[in-house]
Amino acid sequence: MRKLLIGILIIALLVLAGYMLVDRVQIADLEILGIEAIVNKNNALDEKILSATKLATVTYQSKIDTLDSANKKLQQEKQAYENYIATDAEGGVVSQIQSYEVEYLWTKIGNYAKREGVVLKMDVEVNNAILGTYNLNFTVAGTYVGITEFIYDLDNDSSLLFKVESFKLVPNSGDSLVATFKCKDISINIDSQSVSGTGSGSDSTNSESSSSSIDAAEDVYNKAQDTIENVDLSEAVKAVHNDKFKAYEGTRISGAKVNALLSTALIHNNSEKEQGTNEYVTVTVKEANKTVSTISSTSTAITKVDTSNYYKVECIYTNEYITAINVTKIN
Repeated sequence: MRKLLIGILIIALLVLAGYMLVDRVQIADLEILGIEAIVNKNNALDEKILSATKLATVTYQSKIDTLDSANKKLQQEKQAYENYIATDAEGGVVSQIQSYEVEYLWTKIGNYAKREGVVLKMDVEVNNAILGTYNLNFTVAGTYVGITEFIYDLDNDSSLLFKVESFKLVPNSGDSLVATFKCKDISINIDSQSVSGTGSGSDSTNSESSSSSIDAAEDVYNKAQDTIENVDLSEAVKAVHNDKFKAYEGTRISGAKVNALLSTALIHNNSEKEQGTNEYVTVTVKEANKTVSTISSTSTAITKVDTSNYYKVECIYTNEYITAINVTKIN
């Protein structure tokens, strides 16, 4: 009997030992891992070691390289910005943006005027003789579309960096209009003594033909002023206001023309704000029921649409004035 009990005990111990080798055994707070569990733990530890090694040798170095690249780019951008900005003797900021040859401006701007079919007069006015900066005062005569396209050309020419200010538009006979505006603080290589404080007339192509265009622009402008003094402007002002936006209305308008509309609305609202008349126009562009661009009384820049798309443009009237324009992308 004694031998039988010992045999049973030995068999039980062997079964327990075998079970412990295959699976874990937990007795109260004591846990004994089996071979399979130990192998799994070992594999998990190897994966963590491999991951840590990869993180230290590959990922970390990659992040360092990315950070160095971003820092280098930042320093380049900072240096480029500092090249544009300097300080004078009194610590004031002085613009170092590109300086232009006056002949270059005559040719560049004159070509835009010729392309859009408008008559151009450009006066150069001294802004700061010491720094060599000037104001360009423009008088442009032509159709509304021609004038707006001309301004759009100037505003979107990255080589000119002009900002249109003090924009005014007055009616003339028929479809003819006269626009006046200025671009301030332009660095021009020109003898300041040849430019008066109130502006020196400079034509767009510096030729005899452009001189006649300047005279023609002055005549058109003077006639427009005489016309304004002798007629009731309420209807004329309404027509000018509406016509500048009706030109863009339609059921299939290109993205490029929508961008011109956004620029026109922005210029118009800025002009209204400067004059205190507050006849603002709101433009809302939607694509797939989502607003992608808006021009309002507080807008300072435009968000351009894709020029490959086409849109439906609809004008909304309040008291016979266009006050809102809805632009919807069409499929």
